[in-house]
Amino acid sequence: TVCLVVAVASLTDYAKAKEFRDQQLRLEGERHVNLVRSGESTIVHPGELVVGDIIRLAVGDIVPVDGILIDGSGLKMDESALTGESDLINKAVYTGGGKESKADPFIVSGTNVMQGSGKMLVVAVGCNSMQGRILARIREQETEGGDDDD
Repeated sequence: TVCLVVAVASLTDYAKAKEFRDQQLRLEGERHVNLVRSGESTIVHPGELVVGDIIRLAVGDIVPVDGILIDGSGLKMDESALTGESDLINKAVYTGGGKESKADPFIVSGTNVMQGSGKMLVVAVGCNSMQGRILARIREQETEGGDDDD
């Protein structure tokens, strides 16, 4: 009976894990980004973004790449996934002004748009973005950690 219970529990766990992976892949395929490329407005999958694209940001968007805000109003970002701080970060277009300027035009991948809207110029994608570098470092530590277990 113990073997039967373990077998049923294992099958249930496997089925739930498979369903979760399938749902995650389906949701990833449904993601899209509204952008301007070569003067044309279009919608693409985040994996198709390249440096130089201009992304339109709106409330609820999760930013898939790093960029610089080039136009916008009232833009506030949730960077808690990167910094751990729950405060919303104001973003503003850089207009010069030297050292006394408090504008923060840098938008990093993995952050959420909580208020406002704007456009950002893509400056880093994939493994060159902040989120990509973090994931690469995590994978690197996992492989190093796996060798130490022997």
